[in-house]
Amino acid sequence: MAEHTPRVADAINTLVAAVRDRDIDVVSDLLAQWCRPASDSDLLAIVTALISAGGRKILESEAVQLSDAAFAVEVQNADGLPVDIDSIAPPVRAVLRAQLAWLNDRPEDVTDQIRLVIDAGDSHDRMSMLVHALVWAVQVGVGEDGESTEDLGGR
Repeated sequence: MAEHTPRVADAINTLVAAVRDRDIDVVSDLLAQWCRPASDSDLLAIVTALISAGGRKILESEAVQLSDAAFAVEVQNADGLPVDIDSIAPPVRAVLRAQLAWLNDRPEDVTDQIRLVIDAGDSHDRMSMLVHALVWAVQVGVGEDGESTEDLGGR
């Protein structure tokens, strides 16, 4: 899995804080910076860190009671009807599968899913992947109450 350095932790903290503060200029600048082709290692590290932070929040939640349970997801459309995961846009599917891989303690699959978009996607795909990882991390509570995301590594 990508190494989580203090620089990555600072980047995530800045990005999450900007989202929570609704500072669209900072968010836009950071997203554009990390989605350039020359930023592959940064993008991998940042998306992995968001997946890890979000996964820890999910595991800490009261809703998760079974320590040995396998995590799965049922994807539904706006009408509540099931959706085949393979019909979902590749960047969204990669984030979803990476999050499930993290929750199921399969770090190599986290990296593989993210690399699929980095290696085969265009700048729009890279941006979509990063935005979905960010939105999901914020939705599960990453960065609430000013908490830091310094320990972005393992479980």
